[in-house]
Amino acid sequence: MGPRVTAAVVAVQAASLWAAWARCAVRYDDEQAVLAWLCLGTLFTLALRRTAPPPPTRPLLLPALLVGAFALTWGRVPGIASCALASTSLACTVSALRDGRRASAGLVLLALCALPWLATADFLVGWPLRVVAARAAAVLAGFAGDAVVLEGTCLRGAAGTACVDAPCAGLRMMGLTAWLVALMAARGGWGWGRTGLVGAGALLIVVGGNALRASALFMAETRGSVPSWVHQSVGLVVFAVVLGAVAWVGKGGAACGMSPDSRQPA
Repeated sequence: MGPRVTAAVVAVQAASLWAAWARCAVRYDDEQAVLAWLCLGTLFTLALRRTAPPPPTRPLLLPALLVGAFALTWGRVPGIASCALASTSLACTVSALRDGRRASAGLVLLALCALPWLATADFLVGWPLRVVAARAAAVLAGFAGDAVVLEGTCLRGAAGTACVDAPCAGLRMMGLTAWLVALMAARGGWGWGRTGLVGAGALLIVVGGNALRASALFMAETRGSVPSWVHQSVGLVVFAVVLGAVAWVGKGGAACGMSPDSRQPA
């Protein structure tokens, strides 16, 4: 099916699910709205790419089932669950018409990354991530010669104390890293197995990068007054290193013999 037809089908489907988008819109902050637009823009851009594989039998069956589940559970499940059903149905439509698959891992991950998941994730895993970052930062600071005592999510040294607060949990870094993994998976035709392996590696890289950022800021803050731009610069440098490492891991899979899954219909 041509890319224009695919884009038209996806546009009509997206318009029919306006209630889901309206329900989700109130849950976004400015930063997550940017990530959502990035993910959705990538999804629609990929829908316009011309591909040749034949669609699976009854290509719109899975999207139709997801839309049906969305309609039947409307008002009975949390709003984010309704949005997940709606956005996943869009990804499955693009997957069937563009890739000849019922559910492409990269496209589904793009759709899920566009959800307003940040507040829920912060509630569920924000504190554990901050604890892990603080512990790892304490170890790194110790290697650098600083005597550090860990107090919850705070690092206390001889020259002062610095805390790993909520914005430093690394969730925003994880969001953009997940977009990168989804983009590589969608463009490379990865299956769920390879996407999961690269995603797990990316998670470890993000946790390590966040610990490196926390230790660097601790050593900077406890050695004197630090301007605000230093925090931003350290974060951007670590973020760039993390994205580069994730991209290297994704490309390294092919070098290690992890070829993309077949694009034959599931």
